[in-house]
Amino acid sequence: MRLRKARLGCGLAAVLALCLPAAAAAPDLGPGLHRHVPCGPPAPYTFSAYVPAAYGRSTAPWPVLFLSDPGGNPPLDAWQAWADARGVLLVGLDDSHNGLKQEAVVRLQDAVLATAAQRLRLHAFLRFSAGPSGGAMFSAYLAQRQGDRWGGVLLLIHGGNGALPAPGIPAAFLVGERDQVYPFPAVQRDYFAFRQHGNPVRLESYPSLGHE
Repeated sequence: MRLRKARLGCGLAAVLALCLPAAAAAPDLGPGLHRHVPCGPPAPYTFSAYVPAAYGRSTAPWPVLFLSDPGGNPPLDAWQAWADARGVLLVGLDDSHNGLKQEAVVRLQDAVLATAAQRLRLHAFLRFSAGPSGGAMFSAYLAQRQGDRWGGVLLLIHGGNGALPAPGIPAAFLVGERDQVYPFPAVQRDYFAFRQHGNPVRLESYPSLGHE
């Protein structure tokens, strides 16, 4: 009888061990806009995500665009129609903003990438980053840190401030020629640095625009 009870107790412990991780796991994010999804302890960070409706009818991994912003307000709304048309997930780094120290940027980027990969079916390397001004610098740095596991980076009104993705990773620059914050000649310098580094690059400039 004691042996039977012991076996029952071991069996119950095994069942609980199997069930508890599943119960504790956060559910996958479904189609729609999700604001301020927590990364969970110990990271005090959040991200926002937009999931196109077609994602719910698919079981395949999806490309993803990570958005950063100099003011901590990644512009998911501006990208939603594009994401629907292209079949791309959007993930905004809520805590990415100007003034952060490098170690803080590393922590929040790693936390968002890890949690997004748990909550969404992310493609292994069709991962892209974009943002304006300081958000472009964060996006270039994110691409640099991921090596050849990245798909490309779009830098808006900025040149990356020395961050260089791995050779072969495409990059594009959109810049106003009247920009006085990160001037056009500085973006041109960065463009040539990317090209020399072995990145396929494209530069689009707008004569009448400044830092906008």
